[in-house]
Amino acid sequence: MIQTLDLRGTRPSSAELAALVPRAILDVSVATETASHLITEVRERGSAALLDQAERLDRVRPAALRVSADELAAAVDALDPAVRDAVEESIARVRRASAAQVPPALETELAAGARIEQRWQPVRRAGFYVPGARRSIPRASS
Repeated sequence: MIQTLDLRGTRPSSAELAALVPRAILDVSVATETASHLITEVRERGSAALLDQAERLDRVRPAALRVSADELAAAVDALDPAVRDAVEESIARVRRASAAQVPPALETELAAGARIEQRWQPVRRAGFYVPGARRSIPRASS
């Protein structure tokens, strides 16, 4: 359930904000163990493991792991223009901020004719899956 907190005209302290917007309590060791198990399953069983995990953790079994180009295009076309503009602006800002953090290439000569180069290079594609932990998280009342 989404809750809106109207903080306009206020200047809550960090402690007050933390009380207004509680965070889920997470045991890192449990998360690490769960992630390790998920990774092992995927290494052993590939795509079938991903589909099984989605069904077990999110209670949905997707028809495919990859969203088709047609589905993506339809979703983009269905966006409210203001939302699309905001998303595109966010993408542009993340790209600018990320590009500014890339260190310059560094070349080291180890011996005559023996050089190594360290460089940062973007990847063409990346994927990720975030298992859903369906538990109730208390929210501040409005």
